[in-house]
Amino acid sequence: MSKKANPTLIGIFVLGAIALVIAGVVIFGSGKFFKEKRLFVLYFDGNVAGLNIGSPVTFKGVKLGSVKKIRINFSAKDMAMRIPVFAEIDPEKIRQTDGSSKSISHGGLILQLVNRGLRAQLKVQSLVTGQLYVELDFHPEKPARLVGAEIAGHDTDITELPTIPSDIEEIQKTLEKIPIDTIISKAMAALEGIEQLIKSNNAANAIQAFGESMKSLEALADTINERFPAIAEDIDQTVDDVRKLVGSADELVTDINGKADKIVPRINSAVDETRQLVDTVNDRIKPLAGELEKTTRTARNTLVQAQKTLSAFENVTSEDSSLGYKLHNALNDLSDAARSIRVMAEYLERHPEALIQGKGGN
Repeated sequence: MSKKANPTLIGIFVLGAIALVIAGVVIFGSGKFFKEKRLFVLYFDGNVAGLNIGSPVTFKGVKLGSVKKIRINFSAKDMAMRIPVFAEIDPEKIRQTDGSSKSISHGGLILQLVNRGLRAQLKVQSLVTGQLYVELDFHPEKPARLVGAEIAGHDTDITELPTIPSDIEEIQKTLEKIPIDTIISKAMAALEGIEQLIKSNNAANAIQAFGESMKSLEALADTINERFPAIAEDIDQTVDDVRKLVGSADELVTDINGKADKIVPRINSAVDETRQLVDTVNDRIKPLAGELEKTTRTARNTLVQAQKTLSAFENVTSEDSSLGYKLHNALNDLSDAARSIRVMAEYLERHPEALIQGKGGN
């Protein structure tokens, strides 16, 4: 008599078969085993701590793939150790809109992207955990350095993507170039010097001397303000005389219309004498150069212009009594101005203390 089958075992077998079928549908139905994947290798010079298998590979934040393998290559020839990172990218994540049939995994297209500045860079995924990920982006200003070409036995079937230092590495390199020890030592020396200066008696004496100097300057300014009006009266008188001269010369130039008499040599002589006198006064009263120089410059320019204007009519022989009268008045004003300037210069030469005390000072 045959043994009866155990229904429990049959049920378990049936359930297992159903589970396998469902798992197969889920796994193979997702298409992961039938998708085209492209493997790339990247060589990072810096520390890759925080980059793990499965870390995302993105382009401007869009995930294209993940890290599949990380290992260490040792070269006995140059005793160098390099860390290749193998990343797998899904070409279907990138769709071309120009109608080209080339896939992103095509070697020629990858080379064009690299030539246009495609670079890989490590980025911080989480500041809390320190996780890193690989970011692809265009950096045409950064040169492309392919490390695989320098390694003997490099697998040429795997396309290498050039890498650039991460932002953290750039900051670290910048900080390494800063002479922190020198800066700290100089800062400490400066602080010690300031401390010694504060504790010394020289600082208090210097502050007191500075205060006394400011008081002296204030007193000097008050004295100058009190005594300057006396000197200003003489300057005002001289300025008035020169203004009269300028007015007469302007009137003379306006009335002259192609006529002049033979007194031009006399005018030229007076102009030369006045110019010499103005130069002498300018040398003797340098303390008043601030105001007097402007007046002298104006008078000099006016006299030179008058000389040029009068010299232009030396060949005119006709006489005009009205014109001669006006010329005579102009020469009188010119002589009065020259006399006033000469008197003030002689007085300042005999009494130079008048520049400080005033004309009536003791």
